[in-house]
Parts: sequence; C-alpha cells; structure tokens
Amino acid sequence: MGPSCKDKCRFQCSKKVLQIEREGIFEQFWSPSKNHQP
Repeated sequence: MGPSCKDKCRFQCSKKVLQIEREGIFEQFWSPSKNHQP
C-alpha cells in the first residue's frame, strides 16, 4: 500500500511551503541586486 491520504496531504503542504519559502528567498536575494545595478 502507498502512503496514506494524511501523509500525501502533509507532503503536498510541505512542498507548497518549501516553494513559497524558496520564492521569498529568491525575491530577497534578487531585489537588492536589481536596485543596485550600475
């Protein structure tokens, strides 16, 4: 048997959170460099 529904949901949620965190880090990292271009 595969993962239970709860495990699947938890996996999806953690994936979404990781994606949001990654996008936030990406913005934090790139926004200043955009502003400081020569």
